[in-house]
Amino acid sequence: MFRRLLLGAVLVVAGASAVWFTWRGKKNEPADPVYPDPRATFETPYLNVRPDVQYVGSKSCVECHRDQAESYAHHSMGRSFAILADAAGQDRYDRAAHNPFERFGTRYEVERDERKVVHHVRRSVTGGAAVFDVAREAAFVMGSGSHGRGYIVSRDGYLYQSPISWYTQKETWDVSPGYPADMLFDRPIQVQCLYCHANDARPVPHTVNHYYEPLAREYAIGCERCHGPGELHVASQGKTEFSIVNPARLEPALRDAVCEQCHLQGENRIVRRGRDVFDYRPGLPLHLFWSVFMRPPELRDSKAVGQVEQMRLSKCFVKSDGRLGCISCHDPHVLPKPAERASYYRERCEACHGNPGQTACSVPLAGRRQKNENACHLCHMPSLQTADIAHTAMSDHRVRRRADAEEPAKPTRPFVVGELPLVYFHRHLVPEDDDEVRRDLGLALAELAERTQRVAEPLTIAAMPLLDGAVRQSPGDVPTREARGYALWLQGRSAKALEDFEAVLQRAPERERSLQPAAYVTMALDNLDASVEYWRRLLAVNPWQADYHTDHARLQLRRRDWLAAAEAIRAALRINPANVKARQLLYEALLRGGEREKAQTEFELLIAAAPPEREEELRRWRTGFRDK
Repeated sequence: MFRRLLLGAVLVVAGASAVWFTWRGKKNEPADPVYPDPRATFETPYLNVRPDVQYVGSKSCVECHRDQAESYAHHSMGRSFAILADAAGQDRYDRAAHNPFERFGTRYEVERDERKVVHHVRRSVTGGAAVFDVAREAAFVMGSGSHGRGYIVSRDGYLYQSPISWYTQKETWDVSPGYPADMLFDRPIQVQCLYCHANDARPVPHTVNHYYEPLAREYAIGCERCHGPGELHVASQGKTEFSIVNPARLEPALRDAVCEQCHLQGENRIVRRGRDVFDYRPGLPLHLFWSVFMRPPELRDSKAVGQVEQMRLSKCFVKSDGRLGCISCHDPHVLPKPAERASYYRERCEACHGNPGQTACSVPLAGRRQKNENACHLCHMPSLQTADIAHTAMSDHRVRRRADAEEPAKPTRPFVVGELPLVYFHRHLVPEDDDEVRRDLGLALAELAERTQRVAEPLTIAAMPLLDGAVRQSPGDVPTREARGYALWLQGRSAKALEDFEAVLQRAPERERSLQPAAYVTMALDNLDASVEYWRRLLAVNPWQADYHTDHARLQLRRRDWLAAAEAIRAALRINPANVKARQLLYEALLRGGEREKAQTEFELLIAAAPPEREEELRRWRTGFRDK
């Protein structure tokens, strides 16, 4: 998936007439099960931060702010997410744009028919017969196209990323970032992903990627994501003071929070206890809604961190004592045209470096013009090729004096037991012993352990005392109990992990992220009847996740119910016929069930469906399997 879109809601240096309001952080007092809502309790003159003030949509802003609305419609934020039928004309579909293209021995193609766009994936054997032929209509487009666009398919409200994406810099279609050969339209779109790409979303509680329809009240990032709900402002026609937030008039920390809601990526972002993903409102401190954790400097590459983290490493930020921020350089309402970018950003550099129309640059003007048309940002903020996203580069926000100088290779090391591999980004705003931050750190460590299982043991060792303390403080806290269950599971303590997952499911019977590990753990504990019931419940919550059907088949193989196993695998293959592991399990189920001819046919389909480089490996696997 593409990195967070360049949302651009960033700092204009406030003039002498700007009004800055100060604030101080307050530690949440435990009040299980309800924690104070900052939207109701935070001291601020702004009226529209309160939870009862309603959003009215960007169209309500146009009448009075027509110029800003017109320019904003061309900004990356104004084009961040859309119903594809409304945006189909943005893309190219010709052969010069690499459509169709081949990867993994498979043909990928984007087909447009009037307002309908279909993503088509086909794998054929010699002679043209299709091993699989999958076509899904793309429901949404995610991304402005400044760097690229991703596409989302909907299956009864369950959202999945298409394996086909558009890469703007190379003007080409290609496989979506990180999409492996054996996945087809089955990468879930979680609400945390939509948070920075879409204006809002309405997830079905406790599910991973199921949403109510319509998905959102407004699709692209709208005015109210940076200015807050507009109900009071519209009703008073702008006459009520403090009815709407102007980020440029906020003191630096609150001003920066408006941008950080999407641009502060960190290593992990944890929703604070008692908050929902979309609760944050401009004018409030971000850390009361999200806990953001980063790797400490000795464990990270500064080139690979996000834009906010990079900017805070820059001398521009450090020497300004926080006065410089994102909208010092970026106008959130206007995206400069390519021909205007050099002068646009140069003027912003000159606001701090030199007199108007002049610059403190040591390189002679003639040399700058020859090198890059006198564009400061091209020298001091060059593009960094992103390791995780093919065809795409992002600007270096460290703003280095000699950005072209070779950087010495930075030694990397794994963290050791006893040290914490994550630090709290907003640690200067809360007490060091804040219980809520400790709780969130435990969740972040457990999440990181689940994501990077090769170093899971030291991560879970670090997480457990934090999670134990949080559970003692609030036994009914679902995310904490669930995170501890995952940590215990990764430590091999399956029976204790199951206790936590069952406690979660007593409070939230349809919670997808606890039903799945409960099904695995009961299978590991050889309680197969309980596992059958957990798989039944999980598949009722989400029937569209191919991996669930595949793992359900593993259980049925354990139970020696060959027919049920084959039915489960076929359900998985109807969703994702490229799944090599599922086809291996189908061969096993048929062979063990005595259907040798069908098993042989399925093995031939397995070879045809797999990438060519895997054929030899799969034939060795079959030989070993038959020799058992």
